[in-house]
Amino acid sequence: MATVLIVDDDTGIRTAVRAALEDAGHTVREASDGAEALAALRAERARLVALIDLRMPKVDGFALLQMVTEDWELARRHAYVLFSADTTSLPVVEALRSATVVASLAKPFEIEALLRAVDEAAAVLAPEPNEAPREPLGQDEAAQEGRSNAELRGV
Repeated sequence: MATVLIVDDDTGIRTAVRAALEDAGHTVREASDGAEALAALRAERARLVALIDLRMPKVDGFALLQMVTEDWELARRHAYVLFSADTTSLPVVEALRSATVVASLAKPFEIEALLRAVDEAAAVLAPEPNEAPREPLGQDEAAQEGRSNAELRGV
């Protein structure tokens, strides 16, 4: 299971997402804005899946993502899932998809979609320095998972 950082200024959303993720066996941390999230991402040595709301006061999700992409270590160490009620932003997010930004969700979202996005992000996290790299899925395994190796790598 993954360690997930929920970044959203809405306490109710953080609480609901936390409950769903913990019920699924994930460890959860929270940040209420991009500045808190950046500090948490820098301080956390473990690999995280960061669920980032795009629209927040102070440092929003776009600004946070900009800072992350300028820091190679943060971009590589963690995986990012972006979500927003502002669906006009999601095409921009889809254009930014990479090994760092692996998924996006429109609010409101189904819990199953959230859990799939977290699992997808966790699957592409870089291995720890003392950990063997993950082997790519075989074609049969990828088909069973419902996605390709390219999708797992965010390509």
